[in-house]
Amino acid sequence: MKLSLPMAVAWILNFFTVFHFTLNITSELLFFGDRNFYGDWWNCKNLGDYWRLWNLPVHNFLLRHVSNP
Repeated sequence: MKLSLPMAVAWILNFFTVFHFTLNITSELLFFGDRNFYGDWWNCKNLGDYWRLWNLPVHNFLLRHVSNP
């Protein structure tokens, strides 16, 4: 029980360091943060627009490899 508070603090600090610091710097260096992964799907008027905007990498993959032009 004596180590529960220090371990919780260490866990939170490690989580913050890895996910908010290291991955953010990596994404900025690799220009990964500039990619558009989803559009404004919450403003869609119909189901077709929703499926087109909710996940753009999946939509582009399916458009390129599954759909026939």
